Amino acid sequence: MDKGYIELFKTIARGVELTSETAMDDKMYREKAERMRDDYIKLVDKLDEENAELSLADYVKLYFGAEILTKQIERNIATWRLTAENYRNGVIPKLRQVIDAKENFKEIADKNFNLNN
Repeated sequence: MDKGYIELFKTIARGVELTSETAMDDKMYREKAERMRDDYIKLVDKLDEENAELSLADYVKLYFGAEILTKQIERNIATWRLTAENYRNGVIPKLRQVIDAKENFKEIADKNFNLNN
């Protein structure tokens, strides 16, 4: 198997392993998450072997792992996009107003950033 794919597959397996560990904090999912984590740890170990031979079940795990990680990445991108929009449309213009005000910057800062007004 190509070393690039081996590294990619290990990255997927490690990502799901970490996700599973996070899920273990929830008592409702702890047992399933622990089994899932252990499965992906074994998969990483298998991928570390010289001339690793993957089974169909291993490819299924990689498929589902990639799906899980893709959804996480997409959620993170959406969150970062919203954060950037809030900065661009809210915080940055208000900070610019403060900077441009020069002498009465305190008054503008109070107006822009004091939620009690």
